[in-house]
Amino acid sequence: MSVSDLKELSQKQLSGKWKTTVTVIFIYLLIYLVISKIFEILPAYVFFLQSIILVFFSIGIITFLFNIIRKNRKEKISDLFSQTSIYPKAIILYLAQNSGFILTYNMFYLLEPHINNDKLIIIYSILFFILFIISLIISIIFAFSTIILVNNPSTSAIDALKQSKKLMVGNKLKYMYIFVTFIGWFLFAILTFGVGLLFVLPYLQLTVINFYKDLKENKVQQS
Repeated sequence: MSVSDLKELSQKQLSGKWKTTVTVIFIYLLIYLVISKIFEILPAYVFFLQSIILVFFSIGIITFLFNIIRKNRKEKISDLFSQTSIYPKAIILYLAQNSGFILTYNMFYLLEPHINNDKLIIIYSILFFILFIISLIISIIFAFSTIILVNNPSTSAIDALKQSKKLMVGNKLKYMYIFVTFIGWFLFAILTFGVGLLFVLPYLQLTVINFYKDLKENKVQQS
């Protein structure tokens, strides 16, 4: 399916379900803001712990969206808090997917006080750019891992990473293009002082889920 087809499908699936969807995203964003405020008073090098806590609610959102498109399930607000059993594996997937960013951030956080001349600043900037690109590629390769886990909770973390890697072969640019097509929507969210995020975030995430399902179905047909 093309990206436009994936987005159109996601719009149809969300039609008539926006009230519950917006409520779930609102609760998530509220939790996010509260946790962010708490972490503002903590040392910067523990910032990733905030993300680890939010992983629990992220898999809840994915569960909620999956239940929207599953014929034998009914999406509920409680889905946001329902995935306690796979939370430990989801943390492993988060750390694997974002390992490059975490290591890069902490390395430069420790190095920054020692960057005291123009030559070191140039080296610092080039190295940061290279590591950022590598970290982004790693993140994209494992981008489906959490979706795979939620779709099949019995999957091990290692298998979820392997499956994501296989599905992303030849599909990384299309995955990135999905996010590019949402730039206008995020500008809309900014213009509405963040209110638009209540609609943009589930629309984007469901489009990614549909992309995963499309790739998976094509792989099954080919085999």
